[in-house]
Amino acid sequence: MKAARLPITGFFFIMATLLLLGCQTEQAQRQTAKRKQDLSPVDADDLTTDSSRFQPLISEFIPESSLLLEKLLEYPAQLQDANELLQKKSVGETARLSLAAALACRLHLALLQQNKSQALVYQKALQSYAKDLQLEFLYPITDASIEDTPIDSLLTLSRKALNQEQAQRFLLNYYHSPYLSIRYVLSMWLEQLYLSCLIFEHHPNASLKKHLAEQKIYLGSLMMYLSFYDQNQKIQRLYKQLEKLMQAFEPITITYEYRKPTTEVKGNVLVVKQNDLMSFRVQEGDIIHISETVEKMRNYLLQQP
Repeated sequence: MKAARLPITGFFFIMATLLLLGCQTEQAQRQTAKRKQDLSPVDADDLTTDSSRFQPLISEFIPESSLLLEKLLEYPAQLQDANELLQKKSVGETARLSLAAALACRLHLALLQQNKSQALVYQKALQSYAKDLQLEFLYPITDASIEDTPIDSLLTLSRKALNQEQAQRFLLNYYHSPYLSIRYVLSMWLEQLYLSCLIFEHHPNASLKKHLAEQKIYLGSLMMYLSFYDQNQKIQRLYKQLEKLMQAFEPITITYEYRKPTTEVKGNVLVVKQNDLMSFRVQEGDIIHISETVEKMRNYLLQQP
């Protein structure tokens, strides 16, 4: 029985396919190596594996920063431009990511207050970082015409830019680094907390004090999230910073009081309504200590790699 012969054309097709696959693999390896070179030495060891992509996201643990910022709208404090964010600095890529996150929050608050002149200042600064770092999820708001676009439309774009899940997924795919993606979202949350503290200085009232006390709950959720990365030294350094912040929040006590749930019909649907009460005990001196600690951690993220 004669052995089957592979047609010459089939032989060349298979060889060409194998050669192409080899070239693609080599190209992928070069791209990975280049990405490692682009990252700082600290970040190069932080590249994700496929399995780490299935970790939960921060958005599952804390509210959106845009929603927290919108709670500040009832307080009409017009804050001065944040010169520490607007001045050009010679800092590393990780610090520039934190600066971009803080500027995105500032831009959103300026739009909420319908202060287009201040929004233009923050947009210009944010645009520089977005282009430099190729943060494509920020392009819709950085490229928008502040002067010619209605506020409602600008706020829609700004909310999308602050979307935590979108930002974290983009940065995970772009940098392949859980540290950088977490640091960016953490910087957004910290900036809204910093802004809340600044506005409290102008309007020290019970409602805003409660809003600040609630941040202790979100801080606890953030610390639990970061604890998932107990083998990542850079993320654990962030965790240590959050521990210092939690110490400042320690005097705040939160009390839950159980109330029996009730039901009501809405649109032919039976809805269970939770009636539990949550109360906070917080002194004004506690807020001052929290503000000082928040500012230190914020400055750390804006300046340090």
